[in-house]
Amino acid sequence: MIDPAELKVLTKVSFFADMDNKQLDYLLKYIDKESFKKGDLIIETGSEGDKVYFLVSGKVRVRKVLSMNLDYLGYKPMEITEDLGTFDPGYHFGEMALLGNYERSADVIADEDCSLFSISKESFDHIVREHKDIGQKMVLAFCNTLASWIRTYDGKLIENAQHRTLIEMLKKEKKKITAMHRITRSTVFSTVDQVLDTILESCMDCIGVEKGSLMIFRDGYLRVDAAFGLDRFDRK
Repeated sequence: MIDPAELKVLTKVSFFADMDNKQLDYLLKYIDKESFKKGDLIIETGSEGDKVYFLVSGKVRVRKVLSMNLDYLGYKPMEITEDLGTFDPGYHFGEMALLGNYERSADVIADEDCSLFSISKESFDHIVREHKDIGQKMVLAFCNTLASWIRTYDGKLIENAQHRTLIEMLKKEKKKITAMHRITRSTVFSTVDQVLDTILESCMDCIGVEKGSLMIFRDGYLRVDAAFGLDRFDRK
């Protein structure tokens, strides 16, 4: 529980901006004060969430480890650590823990020595039952935060779509390069028939089909000289 003298500090936290002094006085008994040293892990990805935090002083850094499956590019899976930003006093985080039994989705690290207020899920549930007007203001503040996240992630979705399009283009170019390499090697070490088979197979792989044939005009006739997935004609 925080000291009543810290009520003035509480009013500077954006989350409580719409609370009057009477409502803030009521909340004091449900708010704990916590301190973390620079480098401390405040929230760990995958841990069970049981409280929301409000940053009073210092800075926190949010990071997320992203697992990437690169099988479709022919590479091994990999993990990258993405910094989601550094945040100043007034920032609050971990609110999803109050809305359900959700695991923490990111790490939050103290970027400086930090002072924070926290409200547990148990206390939040009690506030909502006992003092519905305060509970409604808290839920509304959470919704505003979620709306802000949605706007941020809308931009991320567009960026990700652009990345996926670029990846698809790179995959096609990789297939073309691989095909050219196979064909070049086959012209050195293979017979004419084997080269034709390699050309057809490489082209089919590039355009993603299962059946195909290669026809050559020779001696006044159009002949099938290579075929896959079809009845093959005798070569003459």
